Amino acid sequence: MITLEVPRVFSPSAQAHMLQAQCQNAKLADYPWLGSMSRTVTVPMLVLNEERRVIKANQVLLDMFQLQHESQILGMDLAIKDPQDFKLREEFLQVDGAGYWITTIDDLRDEAKRRTLEKVFLHDILNTAGGVQGLSEVMAEAEPGDMDYLTGTVKHLADQLVDEITAQRDFLSAEHGDLPVDPKPVNAGALAKMVVQRYRNHPVTEDRQMLLVGEDSPVVFRTDPTVLSRVLSNMVKNALEASPDATVITVDFGRKPGLKGPGQVWFSVHNPGFIAEDIQPLVFTRSFSTKGAGRGLGTYGMRLLSERFLGGRVDFESHPTAGTVFTVTLPFDGPCR
Repeated sequence: MITLEVPRVFSPSAQAHMLQAQCQNAKLADYPWLGSMSRTVTVPMLVLNEERRVIKANQVLLDMFQLQHESQILGMDLAIKDPQDFKLREEFLQVDGAGYWITTIDDLRDEAKRRTLEKVFLHDILNTAGGVQGLSEVMAEAEPGDMDYLTGTVKHLADQLVDEITAQRDFLSAEHGDLPVDPKPVNAGALAKMVVQRYRNHPVTEDRQMLLVGEDSPVVFRTDPTVLSRVLSNMVKNALEASPDATVITVDFGRKPGLKGPGQVWFSVHNPGFIAEDIQPLVFTRSFSTKGAGRGLGTYGMRLLSERFLGGRVDFESHPTAGTVFTVTLPFDGPCR
């Protein structure tokens, strides 16, 4: 079923054409082969008259746009507002001297998602694999005294490589709604520290610094640590990529008491960069990014994992002088699924 975030394909036509479409729809009901074809075709299908106004639609199309009956679109003009997402296939035929267009709509959004996901995955994994390759070349000519350091660095990059592959697997599972969730007691400070340490030697960090702050007293709450670490990793990585050189990224956490009940736990990541106001509404859109083509799964992934699997919420604030803060807020006693 299509979501409300995706623009509708149809623009309303004039009321004067609706009666004509209803009459043509009634005439086509006399041809059982057309009804059979509509039921057999597994993609959205329409019949348009010579003025290219809708006079018939199959159930697949109605389901796609959350319509109850084809009468809701009779007489409308067919207008594709997002041609990159939809492709038309058409065949013209005549029935009793009248011309009609048999039109099917290929939904390309899943294919576009898959291509974007592949680009992001390959970009990230090649960066890490390149680091392993470079260090292996250095190790071949290194002095014996340097081997302990180089071996430890190679192990760190290898662990990072495995983690990125696992993250890709988890993301695909989340997209399909079958990501396993295993809530357990989690120390917020320890988890935040682990994520920060993971990125201290990451290629994306370069000369940027990371500062971990947070409540002095332990904050132990219930959540899935693996899924949450994916969310925090996306937050940290995006902050690093969005920050100018030689700047500081701050990771913070704490507990927010509830008026009734145990309250919430929050994690935030601040960077000094600014997200322009005109693109702020697009931040959580699938595949949107200011970092170039083939990027943009980080913020989308944060919201997908946090809200669908952890029962939480991801928000952000961005100001030209104060910078940008992404915050994930989670229920203290774990997701209710």
